[in-house]
Formats: sequence, C-alpha cells, structure tokens
Amino acid sequence: MQRKELVPYLPHDAQDVENAKRIIRLGYPLIAPVMRDLFDLMRVADSPAADFLADYFGSLGNAIAPDVARALAKENCFIRQRILQAIIPKWPPEDIVSPVKEMLCCVATQPDALNNDIHALMLIRKHHLADEQWTTAWAAFMRERLASRSKLLATVNLDVLASTDRPQELRLYHDLAEWYPLLTPVGDYVEEAAFYRRQFENYCQRPPRTLLDLGSGGGHNAAHLKATLACTLVDISPAMLAINRRLNPECEHFEGDMCSVRLGRVFDCVLVHDAVTYMTTRDDLAKAIATAFAHTAPGGVALFQPDFVTETFTPGTGSGGSDGGGRALRYLEWRWQPEDLSDGYVTDFAYLLRDEHGAVEVVHDRHRMGQFSRADWLGLMAAAGFKPLAIPFAPSGCDDFGGEVFLGLRASTEEAP
Repeated sequence: MQRKELVPYLPHDAQDVENAKRIIRLGYPLIAPVMRDLFDLMRVADSPAADFLADYFGSLGNAIAPDVARALAKENCFIRQRILQAIIPKWPPEDIVSPVKEMLCCVATQPDALNNDIHALMLIRKHHLADEQWTTAWAAFMRERLASRSKLLATVNLDVLASTDRPQELRLYHDLAEWYPLLTPVGDYVEEAAFYRRQFENYCQRPPRTLLDLGSGGGHNAAHLKATLACTLVDISPAMLAINRRLNPECEHFEGDMCSVRLGRVFDCVLVHDAVTYMTTRDDLAKAIATAFAHTAPGGVALFQPDFVTETFTPGTGSGGSDGGGRALRYLEWRWQPEDLSDGYVTDFAYLLRDEHGAVEVVHDRHRMGQFSRADWLGLMAAAGFKPLAIPFAPSGCDDFGGEVFLGLRASTEEAP
C-alpha cells in the first residue's frame, strides 16, 4: 500500500487508540510508508495511542532499525524516551546494530530533561555496544556533572517569594549556620549591646538582672550582655543554638518560636533583636509581642529592633564578611520591594564561601521580611499591655537599619503571670 492509502488508518490524535490498533493489524512492512507519521505521534507525553504503538514496535526488532534511528535523530525527548524505555529494551541484543547503535552513542552525549542520555548509556553498557573504556570514562563524567548540577540546583529558590503560610527555608540559619560567625562577627555587636544595656538600665523600674533574648541567633548580643545580665537565649533554629551554646556556655538555651514559646517565668528585660523582622504578617508580629509581654516582669522592659518600619524603609545594598579559622566569607545583600508586596520586602543574599582548602562556593539565599508602620508597632504593643515608646538609634557605620527601636514598658503594679 502507498502512503496515501494508509493515511486514513492513522490515529487522529494522541488519544486515538482504536486507529492505532487498526493500523497495527495491517502489519509491518505494509505500514512502512507511514512509520515517520507513527513515530511523530510519540512527541506527546500523554499519548495512549503512542504507548500502544511503542509496545508493538518493540516486537519488530531491527526490521525497523532505520526508522528508529531516524526518530532518535529528531532530538525530541518524548520520542527518545519511548524508544529507549519501551522499544529497544524489548529487542534481542543481536538486533541492536547500525544505525541504531551509533544513534545510541549520540544520544548518550546529549542530556535532556527526561534523562534519555543516561538510559542510552545504560543500553550501551548492558549490550557492550561501544568501547568499554569510553563508556566508563563517560559515565564518570556524567556522575560528576550531575553532582555539580544537583549542588547548583539546591541554591535555586523555586518561589518568587517565600509563602507566608509556611516557614521560610533560610539557609543562613540551617545548613550554612556554621558560616554565620563570619557574616557578622561578635565584635560588630559591641555598640548595639551597650545601647541595649543603657535602655534597660534607664527604663527598667526594677534592678535589671535577668534577660530573655528571643530570636537570639548565634548569641552575639548575649556575648556582650552576659557580663551584667543572666541571659536566657531562645531561637527556632537548632543549628544556630549549637553555635550559641559554644559562644555562651554559661547561659540557658531553649529551642522555640518567638510567636508561641512560653517558659513559665518572667524576666527583668526582654530583647527581640532583628529576628523580629521575619514576622511577615500583623498576626505574627502581634504574637511575638505577646510572647515578649508574657515574659516581661512587672516593672520590666522589652526592646524590639526591627530593621525598618514602613516610614524608614529604603531599597539598597550592603556587603561585608570576615575571615576566621582558615575560612572566609563575603556577602552582598540586596534589599528590594516587589510591586505586589506592600507589607514587606525581600532581601537577597549572595554568599562567597571559601573553605580551608581554598575552594570557593557561591550561594544565593532569599529572605522574606516583614515591614510595618510606626503606628502598627505602637498599636500592637499597647494592645499587648505595654506602654510603648519609639526611640532613635543609628549604629555607626550601619546603613541597613531604619534608625528606630521600640521599648515596651510593663507597669510595676501588676501581678506577675
């Protein structure tokens, strides 16, 4: 039969299994004139008709080798997937000869989204279709390439913004936590810690002896405050707490979320440093403030230091880092506000990490930050029970801070909870 006579038998679309069965009943080689058309049906990922045809072609062996080689050359990943996983594996080894053998070697060097290169290499190795030394070397190269791609892929943030209904996966506080001391060294916190101590001494209506640090991170503030205050340190990240314990072994440490943790006791002073900036909704911010109030003793004071309020936020960049222990870190920070994000902003970090052996890795880490107005802060603090105050503070050499902290004073006439 000629092609024009066979065309009416062709499946009308990818779902037309009935016509796929009909043309197969004609048998090969009668259907040879429309083999290209039949292979073209395999371009579609979800095609029952193509699956049916592939199963049949698997039974024909090298009688259709020229058609299979021609289809492999089309570089369509779905066609290749069906040939490599549903057709050639059904052939006896002696049927896998030229020109199919040469096309398998070609496909093995052309990676695609469906791993057809790996399946081609598996067939080549299984049936000894190419030089063993070459296939061994190529397999080793592929493993190295795939490991490199996986490592690179791990740095890709798949969401434009972190969802507000689930925790952010912030690498700085998890798998990269051991690098944190090089990002912002302990010595950088001397001025801030001295400022916090002055506020506690000036506003606390009782002798300030105890401190709760919510979102204490690596413990860099506590390292300077523990000389005069008995510090209890809370953080949500086990990795950061491990660093904190090494730096401040004499302090108490608890794993907990500042939105919900309850320790069952009160403190003269409560510090909520810039970790409060990760509160991305008013509800979360209100919960964090309520946690601080629940742990502030009557006559005590809580201090909150968001990076910015709405009135002071400006997009910008920052950089820094340090060396230590044979390693080094440098970072670039980029603050920006997407058009559809009115109550927050994004901070993209690029870290350059140099290990003890001199190898340098580049990592991207995206942080979604909350941003609330001064009125929001003062209103939520008052609703929690504090007498709220906003006071200026601009650390020297720090251009990525909004210049304002909030103090919450708890009345001394209350009974402790």
